[in-house]
Amino acid sequence: MGKQSIKEVSIAAITNQLPLVQFDRYVAINTPVRMAQGVLKLDEFYRAPLNWPAAERTRDIENTFLKVAALSQNTLTPQTSLPFSAIESKFLIGLIFRLSLRDIIFSSQQRNNQGVLHHPIRNWKRDSLYQEILQYSYQDYIDQFAIPYYQARGLASAAADHRKIW
Repeated sequence: MGKQSIKEVSIAAITNQLPLVQFDRYVAINTPVRMAQGVLKLDEFYRAPLNWPAAERTRDIENTFLKVAALSQNTLTPQTSLPFSAIESKFLIGLIFRLSLRDIIFSSQQRNNQGVLHHPIRNWKRDSLYQEILQYSYQDYIDQFAIPYYQARGLASAAADHRKIW
């Protein structure tokens, strides 16, 4: 890739230069202009409840989950819009992606333990490990898991500045 940073190169150009990642075709729907922007937005969405007053935050989060539960049971009457505020919507989107990130980290570390996680990686007792993993944001994942993984394989410079890559 020469002196270009990853943020300046298209996904297609990057994957064509990485021997472990090869695709024939790409389909991208509503992709962020920059991957870093998308990652930061997911982290921001997950933290959306911080915009609620601290004294009401737990109650508001519980109320959001109650709305989700009610919708999943089809007990709400049809409306022209979903019964979620902007903060609730952002949080639910961020939460779904954070749970996906949890599974990504668990699976990747189960296959190739990089020694980042403190709790043992077991199939049966995952509660404390999952609680630890849920503390990692997408930016943390890039900085502490993805970049070191590629550096160990010689696919990223050992002196790579993580902020310049993203």
